[in-house]
Amino acid sequence: MFKPPSPEMAGQLLLQMDYSFDLVRTEYQERMSSLSDVQREALDLLIESADLGNVDAAFMLAEMNMYGNYTFPTNGSLALQYYHRVVELEPNATAYFNLGFIYATGLFGEVELNQAKANMYYEFAFEQGDLRAAMVLGYRYFYGVSMPEECDKAKFYYRIVADEMKKIWDQGPLGGPHLDSFNIRVSDFQDGVYGKGVGDVKTSLKRRSDRYDHILHTDTLTVDEYSIYDQIYYRAITNYEGSYTRSRNFAKAYNNAMKGYTEGLTELRRLQDYEKYYVARCAYLLGHMSMRGETGGTAPDYDKALEYLKKSLEIFPKLIDPKIDLGLIYSKGPESLRDPALAKSYFNSIQLYQSSPSNFTYGPLGQAFGVGETQYYTGIEQYYHYAEIFEHKQKEFNCNDVVNYLKHFVEYFDPILTSLNWAHHELGSDRPSNALIGYAMAAEMGFEEAQASAAFLMYQPPGLLELPPVIPKERREMAKVYITRSSWQNNWDSTVLLGDMYFAEGEYEKAVSCYAGVDLKSAQASFNMGWMYEMGLGVEKDFNLAKRYYDLSMANHAKAYLPVQISLVRLRFKRLINKVFGSENMSDETAPEPRTWADWLNLYQKVRGKTQIPSDYEIGVERNLSPEMTEPQENLIDLTEEFVIILFFGGAFLMFWVVYMLQQRQIRRRNAEARGDQDAPQPQPEIQIRFGFVAI
Repeated sequence: MFKPPSPEMAGQLLLQMDYSFDLVRTEYQERMSSLSDVQREALDLLIESADLGNVDAAFMLAEMNMYGNYTFPTNGSLALQYYHRVVELEPNATAYFNLGFIYATGLFGEVELNQAKANMYYEFAFEQGDLRAAMVLGYRYFYGVSMPEECDKAKFYYRIVADEMKKIWDQGPLGGPHLDSFNIRVSDFQDGVYGKGVGDVKTSLKRRSDRYDHILHTDTLTVDEYSIYDQIYYRAITNYEGSYTRSRNFAKAYNNAMKGYTEGLTELRRLQDYEKYYVARCAYLLGHMSMRGETGGTAPDYDKALEYLKKSLEIFPKLIDPKIDLGLIYSKGPESLRDPALAKSYFNSIQLYQSSPSNFTYGPLGQAFGVGETQYYTGIEQYYHYAEIFEHKQKEFNCNDVVNYLKHFVEYFDPILTSLNWAHHELGSDRPSNALIGYAMAAEMGFEEAQASAAFLMYQPPGLLELPPVIPKERREMAKVYITRSSWQNNWDSTVLLGDMYFAEGEYEKAVSCYAGVDLKSAQASFNMGWMYEMGLGVEKDFNLAKRYYDLSMANHAKAYLPVQISLVRLRFKRLINKVFGSENMSDETAPEPRTWADWLNLYQKVRGKTQIPSDYEIGVERNLSPEMTEPQENLIDLTEEFVIILFFGGAFLMFWVVYMLQQRQIRRRNAEARGDQDAPQPQPEIQIRFGFVAI
């Protein structure tokens, strides 16, 4: 069973791989029959009230059937019915948006999927002021999802959302409001789609509770340098930032930072540099919290902030974060403290470093474009102003660039615009159907991480020895839709996964198209391309190209060394076998079908002469495979190749063992003969068997 996800339990994420509509309907009937008398009475009254035109009752019924509120079971068809009833009675932005979502996804196979209706209801929701609908429409026009690709219209919708989010940003403290983002990929809780160290996309987990290594590596300090002050600072910053399973605690953060600062000052002269670093970090945190009004009061204390920030630089001048905050105070703080020249000096000093450990980066805007004075903005705020400059100050601007800037800016505000926090909570509370709705809604709005998460909740790729998940066709196709959209947004792992899904369905040409699209960016994709050329699946068999792709995989990822070397050995002996058969590349009109783990089990049963009646689960698996994948494997040449390869490795090991034993026997005999001559040099055991790889 799935538990609340946290970095400490990465790799322990357990989700139900299989899904059955029949089972869901059965569970719905059982739960409806087990309702209490009070629940039945309340439900009857709500239905009666909705039939009489009570919009609140209709909306409550729609939400109950959509999300399972008040412990009622969900029913997609009834949710659709009552949302329609709501908008019949009066316009409602939420009802319109949910109708658009239901028609866009078909609730993953429960109801009708109709993109034209989805676009219509999303437009109605936007007209009622729903910013989520604006993001959906902006995303759809930008990528051409079920409508023509029109960048100007995409810019129109994203601009509306961006302007509203900029108002929220400006109302917050210096540096922007605290927004606890849950825009993460669910698969990252178990080290990615394919496991630890295999994927080519950086993890989306940014608020982990195990950020200790990052803190220690800041400003070139090594993890071997420990002191009591790093422990104090770690506790302070952990409470200040929080994590996906723990809320921020400013009081504890302030108390820990004050302890590290005051105790460090009393013995500062005898501290080592790495200890001074943590004392300075504690001083910085006190100044940062004072600047933002997070020290227990309701208003910022700029005098205290300046005192702590300047003191942190006295203790450790190389710190970057205090310079950022000082630049903010002198550029955007109270009028009495503003000093543009001093602010500029602090910001310019940051540029001396190649990278900043802070979540904020600053850059000059305006002067670089010849449109006035130089202005400095926080990293995320820059995207909003870059979009403005490109759009209004440049004679020729790239619409796609403007939309990308606006999209990046608004997606920073996912806690305001989406229900990803709720989806995260539902997943941890063992309500995956609700979690899927939450992630899919954000996916419709264009959040790449949510697209990958929604797909992962519907389809988890099987392991090496696992059977493929038994899921309805509708859910599998919807998973492919979101994986495709995630791939469009440069998630190479999603591109590879999409290729793997096509491969499992026997659509090798589509699989090759996916792998080839990211072969230079993904080690796994280039390895898969090598496999496709080696086996002649979706492409003409070509061992030379296979070797090139295997080499490319190893060049892109050091961990690919072992599988690549094994593949190169296999290639060499396949080529040798093919020469014996008189064919260089053995290009076949019909490519051999891939053998799955189930195929090997069937082969074993045939060899043993056993016949089994397939179980219900196996029948379910058979229904989910393409007809081509269920045909018997009869490619004798391919079987011969693998049989010979197995014999080779077995023979090589046997030869190695025999030669080793013979050498040991010869050494013992020589030692026995030389015992009469103590001065004679004693032969040393040595093995002179060498294996090498020669380029094909």
